Amino acid sequence: TDACGNSVSTVSTFTIVDTTKPVFTTEPQNEVVECDGSGNTAAYNAWLANHGGGIATDNCGAVTYTYSVVDTAVLCGKTSKTTVRFRATDECGNHISKEATFTITDTTAPDFITEPEDVTVECDGNGNINDLNAWINSYGGATAQDLCSTEVKWSHNFKGLKTTCGGAAAAEVIFTATDACGNSSSRTATFRIVDTTAPEFVSDLPVKEIFIKCEELKDAEVLKATDNCGSATVTVSDEVVPSACGDTKYTILRTWIATDDCGNETSYTQTIHLACKIEVFNAVTPNGDGYNDELVLKGIDCYPGNRVDIYNRWGVLVYETKNYNSNGNTFKGYANGRVTVSKDSMLPTGTYYYVIKYDYDLGNGQVYPIEQAGYLHLETTK
Repeated sequence: TDACGNSVSTVSTFTIVDTTKPVFTTEPQNEVVECDGSGNTAAYNAWLANHGGGIATDNCGAVTYTYSVVDTAVLCGKTSKTTVRFRATDECGNHISKEATFTITDTTAPDFITEPEDVTVECDGNGNINDLNAWINSYGGATAQDLCSTEVKWSHNFKGLKTTCGGAAAAEVIFTATDACGNSSSRTATFRIVDTTAPEFVSDLPVKEIFIKCEELKDAEVLKATDNCGSATVTVSDEVVPSACGDTKYTILRTWIATDDCGNETSYTQTIHLACKIEVFNAVTPNGDGYNDELVLKGIDCYPGNRVDIYNRWGVLVYETKNYNSNGNTFKGYANGRVTVSKDSMLPTGTYYYVIKYDYDLGNGQVYPIEQAGYLHLETTK
């Protein structure tokens, strides 16, 4: 309008526009969860619904959120990594985007359902290969499962058996179950080969019980034995079983023992009944000193019904008796009656000849008449 009141008019528009994108005050965050074997659906949906934890603001209005899956990659087993683009849009269509990842990981080892078992087998002499392989190939009977793998892989550290004795041996083995993501669990079990079987004699065994004369006693036979799980050695020993007859009649228990490398034993015992000739102490000095005061015939008591005759150097019978040593019936240097010798008289010092007769009874009904003869020296005061 001018000073004279003339005027002209025009219309103009003042426009407020919004060309500014929203701003993430908190960006969407990557999420990492442990595999539950079912895709972790609840956790994934909650993460999406929460915009990955992202928060956006706009200086000119409200913000709405959307998302889109950019990529999904399988990692191992049932694990995966999903990349999601989250978009914040204002009321004027301005928007901003940010990517984040939802990752399912597996850090949990497989669980043993059945533990591997220790196994003990009897030695077969060939390393029990079939038993050992069956045990190892079945992982000691163990089973395992993993939530995030369709199957587990098995391995072991078996490198061989360690000998304990002979063919017996043992191995401590670690069995390992590994899932698709490389997590593993291990258990230890032991495979043992034991030898509890005694060796066996392969030689013909001697007669179980024999009755022999002492002079017929021989050295023990050499017996051989075998063992299904190693070698066997045979030793022999004699045990003397004394009797009332002392060295004249007694028993020997002869025992052979076969022993394998693991200490298992098999034994065989032979009973030897021995009958020996009497032992003559042929010096008689009846002086009362307690030594050789009478003719000692060691073991004569074990042969009842014996007969003893003593002759002088001219062949004259100066002493005779039966059941010598019975009730003090012994020769003490005195004659006991003949025509040429006075009865109960002390015989003179000199050499005499004895004859001893008895039945050599082995103890099993076998009887051999025996006659032992020799010289004795008599020392008297005459």
